[in-house]
Amino acid sequence: MNKQDIRDIIKRKRGELDPGWIREASLAAQDGVMQLPEFGDAAVVGCYMATTEEVQTDALVRHCYEAGKTVCVPARCPETKAYRLALLRDGTALTAGYMGIEEPVDKEWIPVTDVACVVVPGLGFDASGGRVGYGGGNYDRILAPAARAPGCFRVGLAFGFQVFDRVPVDDSDILMDAVITEEEALRVSTRNCRQEHK
Repeated sequence: MNKQDIRDIIKRKRGELDPGWIREASLAAQDGVMQLPEFGDAAVVGCYMATTEEVQTDALVRHCYEAGKTVCVPARCPETKAYRLALLRDGTALTAGYMGIEEPVDKEWIPVTDVACVVVPGLGFDASGGRVGYGGGNYDRILAPAARAPGCFRVGLAFGFQVFDRVPVDDSDILMDAVITEEEALRVSTRNCRQEHK
């Protein structure tokens, strides 16, 4: 199965989901992230602003504020047209950014190398850390500097049906350290996961 096949399958399945199920499954998946020691230890957390069909992240963000963590989210840089991580303070004014995804109105950029734990969306994942995104490569470019530096723990957040036995991975794709769903927490051996996708 190629990346586009996975995207088509998951987009169709997510379009059929009941909003109540999304809410309950999202709470369970977010709780799984909160149980990760890497998340608990992180002073600076990267997170995504969820669309209605993705695993929601509102409980994660709220937990971060209550725990005194700094939160940053992807936002499009007007000058470069590339995505970067922007500070998200409690009560920050938001606007619909590129593709309608919410982002801070006033952007204070945070280097991804300052982020200890980042929560990443996607359409397909596997237990070896593989991730299939939406096709734009935005998260791969955001995460590339962190992938070259130790200390940034990358968490894929998805519904259980988004986990496959194996997803195709290119050399430019950034692998996850863990994949969390409402059903399970999959921890990845980062030393071996790239080789497992060869």
